[in-house]
Amino acid sequence: MPAISAGCAAAEAFSPPMALTLGGIPAGQRLSLLWYRLRLPLFMSPLYRAMLRGRPAFQLTVAPPDPWPGDADRGAAILGGTFPLAHVVRSAEGDAIWSAADLPREFFDELHSFRWLGDLRTLGGGAARRRARELVAGWCRRFGWWHATAWRPPLVARRVGAWLGHYEFFAASADDELRARFFRALLRQLRHLDRVANAAVGPIDRLAVAKALVMAGIALPEDAPRLGPGMRRLDRILKQDFLSDGGHASRSPSSQVEALRHLVDIRSALGAAGKRIPDALQDEIEKLAGVVRFLRHGDGGLALFHGSGEDENWLIDTLLAHAVPRANMPARLPDTGYERLQAGRSVAIMDVGGPPPPGMDASAHAGALAFEFSAGKERVIVNTGAAARGSAAHSTPVVSGMDCAGLRKGGGLERATGKAGSMREERDGAALIDARHDFYAKRFGIALRRRLYLAPGGEDLRGEDSLTGPAGIAFALHFHLHPEIDASLLQGGAAALLRLPGGMGWRLRTGGAAIALADSAYDGQGGEPKRSRQVVLSGTTGEGGETVVKWALQREKKKP
Repeated sequence: MPAISAGCAAAEAFSPPMALTLGGIPAGQRLSLLWYRLRLPLFMSPLYRAMLRGRPAFQLTVAPPDPWPGDADRGAAILGGTFPLAHVVRSAEGDAIWSAADLPREFFDELHSFRWLGDLRTLGGGAARRRARELVAGWCRRFGWWHATAWRPPLVARRVGAWLGHYEFFAASADDELRARFFRALLRQLRHLDRVANAAVGPIDRLAVAKALVMAGIALPEDAPRLGPGMRRLDRILKQDFLSDGGHASRSPSSQVEALRHLVDIRSALGAAGKRIPDALQDEIEKLAGVVRFLRHGDGGLALFHGSGEDENWLIDTLLAHAVPRANMPARLPDTGYERLQAGRSVAIMDVGGPPPPGMDASAHAGALAFEFSAGKERVIVNTGAAARGSAAHSTPVVSGMDCAGLRKGGGLERATGKAGSMREERDGAALIDARHDFYAKRFGIALRRRLYLAPGGEDLRGEDSLTGPAGIAFALHFHLHPEIDASLLQGGAAALLRLPGGMGWRLRTGGAAIALADSAYDGQGGEPKRSRQVVLSGTTGEGGETVVKWALQREKKKP
């Protein structure tokens, strides 16, 4: 190795708002949630119905654009009465889906967000338009007044954004009866959102609310002065929720994509209305587009850190094209907490940060020092994805089988005691990451250091994992493999051969630890996790204060 230098029946399947978890949420956000809960009896009352009434509107001053393509196949399924949403499939004729019981939480939220309107629009045609109208009208009949689950603030915000963005598709040429019902339901939700916006405390929920208020302020300026409050809310979010390197403080790659989409939507709405685009908004879009590029593998999908899935690469391509067609990719993300090595067709992405701050850690995993590696468009070393949050589910060192940070039930992390950081060195086409954390120090007296080196050409990735602390502590280095990788042990168990689908082979060799194969699972594409394998290097810390495990992942040379 080279030398390295330093509700209703449909909602009964999941918890209503009263069951929201307060642990780990900052004090100000806890007060907003408590205020929201205390007002639930008011929201349920006939008095609140009267408070939601107001002067009706029957057209938009400006229809905010929605440039995002949908999935025509999913649109065809919805047209035929099948709803494949959130990796769950439900069937219902007409608008009966709104009366369905026992819907999973993720499916319910995706259904009530109306983002699938884009799928029907992409499918196109009069039948798709009529289907969209039928489903919007059915929702308005059943959920047109306050509802404990369908009217949760983040869901209202996303639904308002979808309705306004697709207005021209399904409502602009609708009959008077549907348009009247649509506008009454829309305005009731907006008046409710005006009152409860601060109760949306999720990392991306606050941005969704700001977008909904901005879009409504542009589209319905006579109903209420929402544009100013929405822009002030956006300004606070840009200052508080985004880091100086451009990343969103949640640290989740999927959240970076969702945040960028919200920001681009806000910019598009302002542009459609002839409003000035704030410099802070444009600057953040440009930086965040670079962050998204940074967190992609060679196949165009996202790295799997902190609850992320791969996401569809064509959608990310579309997003980047709308955001900044030629976004510059930063060399590193020191504030967001990621490093990237790239040479030839190989990419390694490594988590070198600490836990996201309180209130931003809903999807956080205990994956400090985890890395992923891809060769061309084929993923080799991965993390297991959204389903498993513990340290052992990541390609990282694990001490005594314990997580490097406590996991809260339902999401979030207990505060990890310690620090994390990294340095980077580049020379003659090669790059080195030197990262460390001491999150195990309080329990075991162990500090971890991981160094990754990618040689020019990208065919030689070398690592050195150091554990500094007392002797006799068990450890394991996990290398989770993509489900399409075929793994076998060689040389009497001294190395592992990883065979990629395209026929390429990579050999993982090690010194200072025993090597074994074990079962794993992969949840990078949603749905049921796929069976996979992992290589595990295990051992026990020795005398002398520092235990070092060196390993190398090298491409097999073709035989002449």
